[in-house]
Amino acid sequence: MSSPNINRVVPIAWSNVASVTAVFSGNHVFTINAFPSLSYDESGGDEAAAAAALVIRHYKEERSAATIESLLNFALESLPPIVGTEQQPRDGVVRPSLEQTSRSYRAIVDNNISEWDDAIAGFVEDGSISAHEAASDVEIVNLKIISAVHNLAEIVFLSSFPSKTGLSLASFSGSGKGGSGDSAKMVRFLRNHIVPFPSLEDTLGIVDDTIESMTNSQEPESWRNDSGTTVGGQRCSPFWTMVRAYCISGRLHDAWTLLSYHSLCNSPNATEDDNQGFYDLRGILLFAPIPGGRSIEEEDAPLPAASENIGDMDKDLFLGIPFAAWRMWDGHGGGASSAMSHWRTWCSYLENSSKMGSDTFLGKLIRKVPMLRWAVIDVLKGKVQWTEHVSWAEALLVELLYGDPRTLQSSLVEKARTAMHIAGGKSEVNEVHMKFLKILEGNAAEAVNTIHSLGGSGDSPIAATVCALLCDLLTRSGKIDFKISEGDNYCYIRSDFFHSAAMSCEAAFVGYNGHAGVLTAAKLLKLDESRNAIAAIHDLFCRHYPQKDEETKELMQFCKYDPDLQDAGCTLACARANSYLSESKQGDFVFWMLRGIEAIDSSSSLTKFNAITCLSSHCGNIAQNILYNLASKGFKEITTELEDGKMVVKAIEKDAVLNNPDMGSVSRAFSLLSNVVDLGVSIQSENYINSCDIIISCLLSRTEYNGVNLPLAPVMLYCPLIKIAAVLISQIKSSFDVSGIQTLMSSLSIIEQNLCLVDETLQKIGILRSNWNRSLNGASLTFTIEGLRREFGKGLALAYLKKNKLCNLDERILIDGLDDSAHYVNEVLYCSFI
Repeated sequence: MSSPNINRVVPIAWSNVASVTAVFSGNHVFTINAFPSLSYDESGGDEAAAAAALVIRHYKEERSAATIESLLNFALESLPPIVGTEQQPRDGVVRPSLEQTSRSYRAIVDNNISEWDDAIAGFVEDGSISAHEAASDVEIVNLKIISAVHNLAEIVFLSSFPSKTGLSLASFSGSGKGGSGDSAKMVRFLRNHIVPFPSLEDTLGIVDDTIESMTNSQEPESWRNDSGTTVGGQRCSPFWTMVRAYCISGRLHDAWTLLSYHSLCNSPNATEDDNQGFYDLRGILLFAPIPGGRSIEEEDAPLPAASENIGDMDKDLFLGIPFAAWRMWDGHGGGASSAMSHWRTWCSYLENSSKMGSDTFLGKLIRKVPMLRWAVIDVLKGKVQWTEHVSWAEALLVELLYGDPRTLQSSLVEKARTAMHIAGGKSEVNEVHMKFLKILEGNAAEAVNTIHSLGGSGDSPIAATVCALLCDLLTRSGKIDFKISEGDNYCYIRSDFFHSAAMSCEAAFVGYNGHAGVLTAAKLLKLDESRNAIAAIHDLFCRHYPQKDEETKELMQFCKYDPDLQDAGCTLACARANSYLSESKQGDFVFWMLRGIEAIDSSSSLTKFNAITCLSSHCGNIAQNILYNLASKGFKEITTELEDGKMVVKAIEKDAVLNNPDMGSVSRAFSLLSNVVDLGVSIQSENYINSCDIIISCLLSRTEYNGVNLPLAPVMLYCPLIKIAAVLISQIKSSFDVSGIQTLMSSLSIIEQNLCLVDETLQKIGILRSNWNRSLNGASLTFTIEGLRREFGKGLALAYLKKNKLCNLDERILIDGLDDSAHYVNEVLYCSFI
C-alpha cells in the first residue's frame, strides 16, 4: 500500500505561538494549560461580518470532519489489530510499516493545512476577515506545530531501520545498502517546519518588490544595494543575500538559478575561464549529494524500489556523482554508505577547486567575483560561524547538510542544545523549541503531551485525533507502555487518548455536522479495541438519533460485522423508524424496523426480540383500529386507518426478512393485518361475499407460534368481527354459509364466556350487554348480545335454505317476515347448533 505524497507545509510563524505548560511524572503525561482557539465574532455590529464568520466556521468544520474521516479510514485499513502488546497481522494482508502509516497521517493533515491556508487567504482577499485576523488564527498555527511535532516524533521513534547502538541519522545497515535516511528526514523537518523558504520579505524585509524585478535588472548583483546585509562593514546587495540564504537552506537549485542571472554569467565579454568557472560552480550546486534534496521538488523522495540502482537510472554524472545521488540518503540505490562516499568526493572537489589563490577555473572566478566565497563557498564548506545564523534550526540544518550528515542522535542533541543557547540571545527560543529538544533526547511522552496541549486538551478534534493516532503508533513501537502505573494508580494511556478524541469529535460536530462526529468517534473507539471501547460505541449509538437514511445505513454498516455492535445497529434502525412513525410514514417505519431486526444475527438478542415485538404490536394495533372503526363508525369512515394498513402490508409482504425463523410473531400479526386490510378493501368496494369469507377466515384460521397453535385473531378482535358480520346480515343482507354462521355463533359464545375481559371493547364498538343501555360511544349502530343471536339466527335460517336449495327470489321476504312470533324458530336453530 503506497503512502500519499506529503505536501510541503508553510513554516510556522513562531511569534504567534502561545506557551505550553506541562508537568511530567515518570512516563505519565499530565496537561495543565491549553492553547486558545481563534474565534470570530458572530454577533452584534456588522451583520455581514457575522455572516462571514459563520461561513468560515462552517468551512473549518467541514474541513476538520473530512480530514478526521480520512485519517481514521486509513488507520482502520492499515493497522493490524493489537492483542496485548503485540501486533497480530491478518493472514495475507500486506500492511505499511508504522513509519509509512505515520507519513500518511501527516500527508492528510498537511493537505488540510494547505487547503485551510488557501481558504483563509481567499477570505482575506474578499474582505471576509482582515489580514491580522488571518495571521492570528491560532488554530492553524497550532496545527502546523502539531505537524512538526508529529514529524519529529516519526523521525526519532518510528524509523524503519534503527541503529543497534542508538539512532544514527545516517543509519547504515549491515550490508551497506538501504539506510533509513534519517538525516534526510531531519533536513526536511527543519526546512518544512522551522527554517522558512528564503524570500525577499522573510529574508530582507522587502515587501514592495519581487525576485523578478531583481533578475530583470541590468545588473542583478547590484540591484537595491541599500537593502542587503552588511558583511565585514560592507553592504551586500539583496542578490548575494538571497544566494547565501538559498545555500544555507540547501535550496541549491534555486541558488544556481539566481546566480545564472549574474551579469558576468550572461555577458558576451566573459572569458572562456569565466564560463568554465560558472560551469564548475553549476556542477557543484546541481549535483550536490546532500540529504533531503536540493529543491522543493526533491524534498519528498518516494520509497525505494527493491532493486533500484541510481547509476543505471541516471547517466548524467559530475565527478562520477549521479545527478540523483541525493536519493541514496533515503535508501535508494547504494544506500547511505554510497551517499556518504559521493558526499566526500563532492566535498573534496569543492575544497580543492575553491582554495585561496587556486588557479582552478572556479578559483579564478572567485577572485573576479569575491562575493561568491561569502555567499556560496563558505556555506557549502560548512564554515559559517554558528553565531552568524539567524536561528538554532538554521545552524543545525547547515551542520547536517555540509558538516556531517552522519551525525548521531546524541551528537545532534548536543548540537541542537548548543545552537539554541547561542541563538537565545538574538532570536526567540520558545518553549515549543525546547520540547523539540526533549523529543530529540528520546522522550516519546513529550511528543504526545505537546500535541494534546496544542489541541486545547481535546478542544480541537483534529489535534485530539492526531494525538491519539500518534500515541497508538508509539505504543505499538514500544516507545510508550500500554499500561502506565505509579503506586496503586494506573492508566491505559493509549485507550485514554482514543476516548478523549472520541468525545472531542462527538462534541465538536453536534448540530452542524452531528453525523460526522458520531461516526468518527465510533471509529476512534474501534481503533482502541478494548472492551470499554466497544461499550462506549454501543452507548454512543444508542443515544444517537439519525436524521437521514444514508446516515443510518452508514452507521449500521459500521456495526454489521461486529457481533458486539449488532444490537447498537438495531437500535439505530429503530430510532430512524420511530422518526418516520412520528411523521405517519408507515412504509418507511416498517422498512427500518425490518432492517433493525435483520441487523442482529443472534436469536437470543433481547434487542432483536424487542424490535420484533414492537413491529408485531404495530401491525396488531393497525388491524385493531381498522376493525374498531368498521364496527363503530360504519363502512364509509375508515380511509386513514385503511391506508396505513395498506402501506404496512406493502412494506412487509415482499421483504425477505419475513422468512426469518425469529419472525413468528410478526408473521402472525402480518397475516392478521393482511386479512383485515383485505376486509376493509372488500367492504369499500362492496364485495360483501368476499367480506364474509374474510371474517370467517380471521375467526377460524390458526397459526403456530413457539410450538403453540393459536387463533389468527385474538379474542379482543372477535367483538368487532362479529359486529361487522351482524351488520352485513342485518343491513347489507349479505349471507354466510352454514359453517360460517356456526363459526360466528361459536365466537359469540367465547365472548360471553369472557365478558369481564372484553366488556370495554364491547362498549367501544356498540355491543350492549342488555336492552336497558341503548347508546354507547356514539356508535352508528348498536346491538345487544341478544340482538346478535337474532341476526345470526336469521343468517343460519337463510344458510340452511340455501344449503337445501329451498331459497328462491322470495327468500329475503321469508327472512324479513320473521317476527317475534317466529322467535322460537331462531331459538330452536340456535339451541340445536349449540
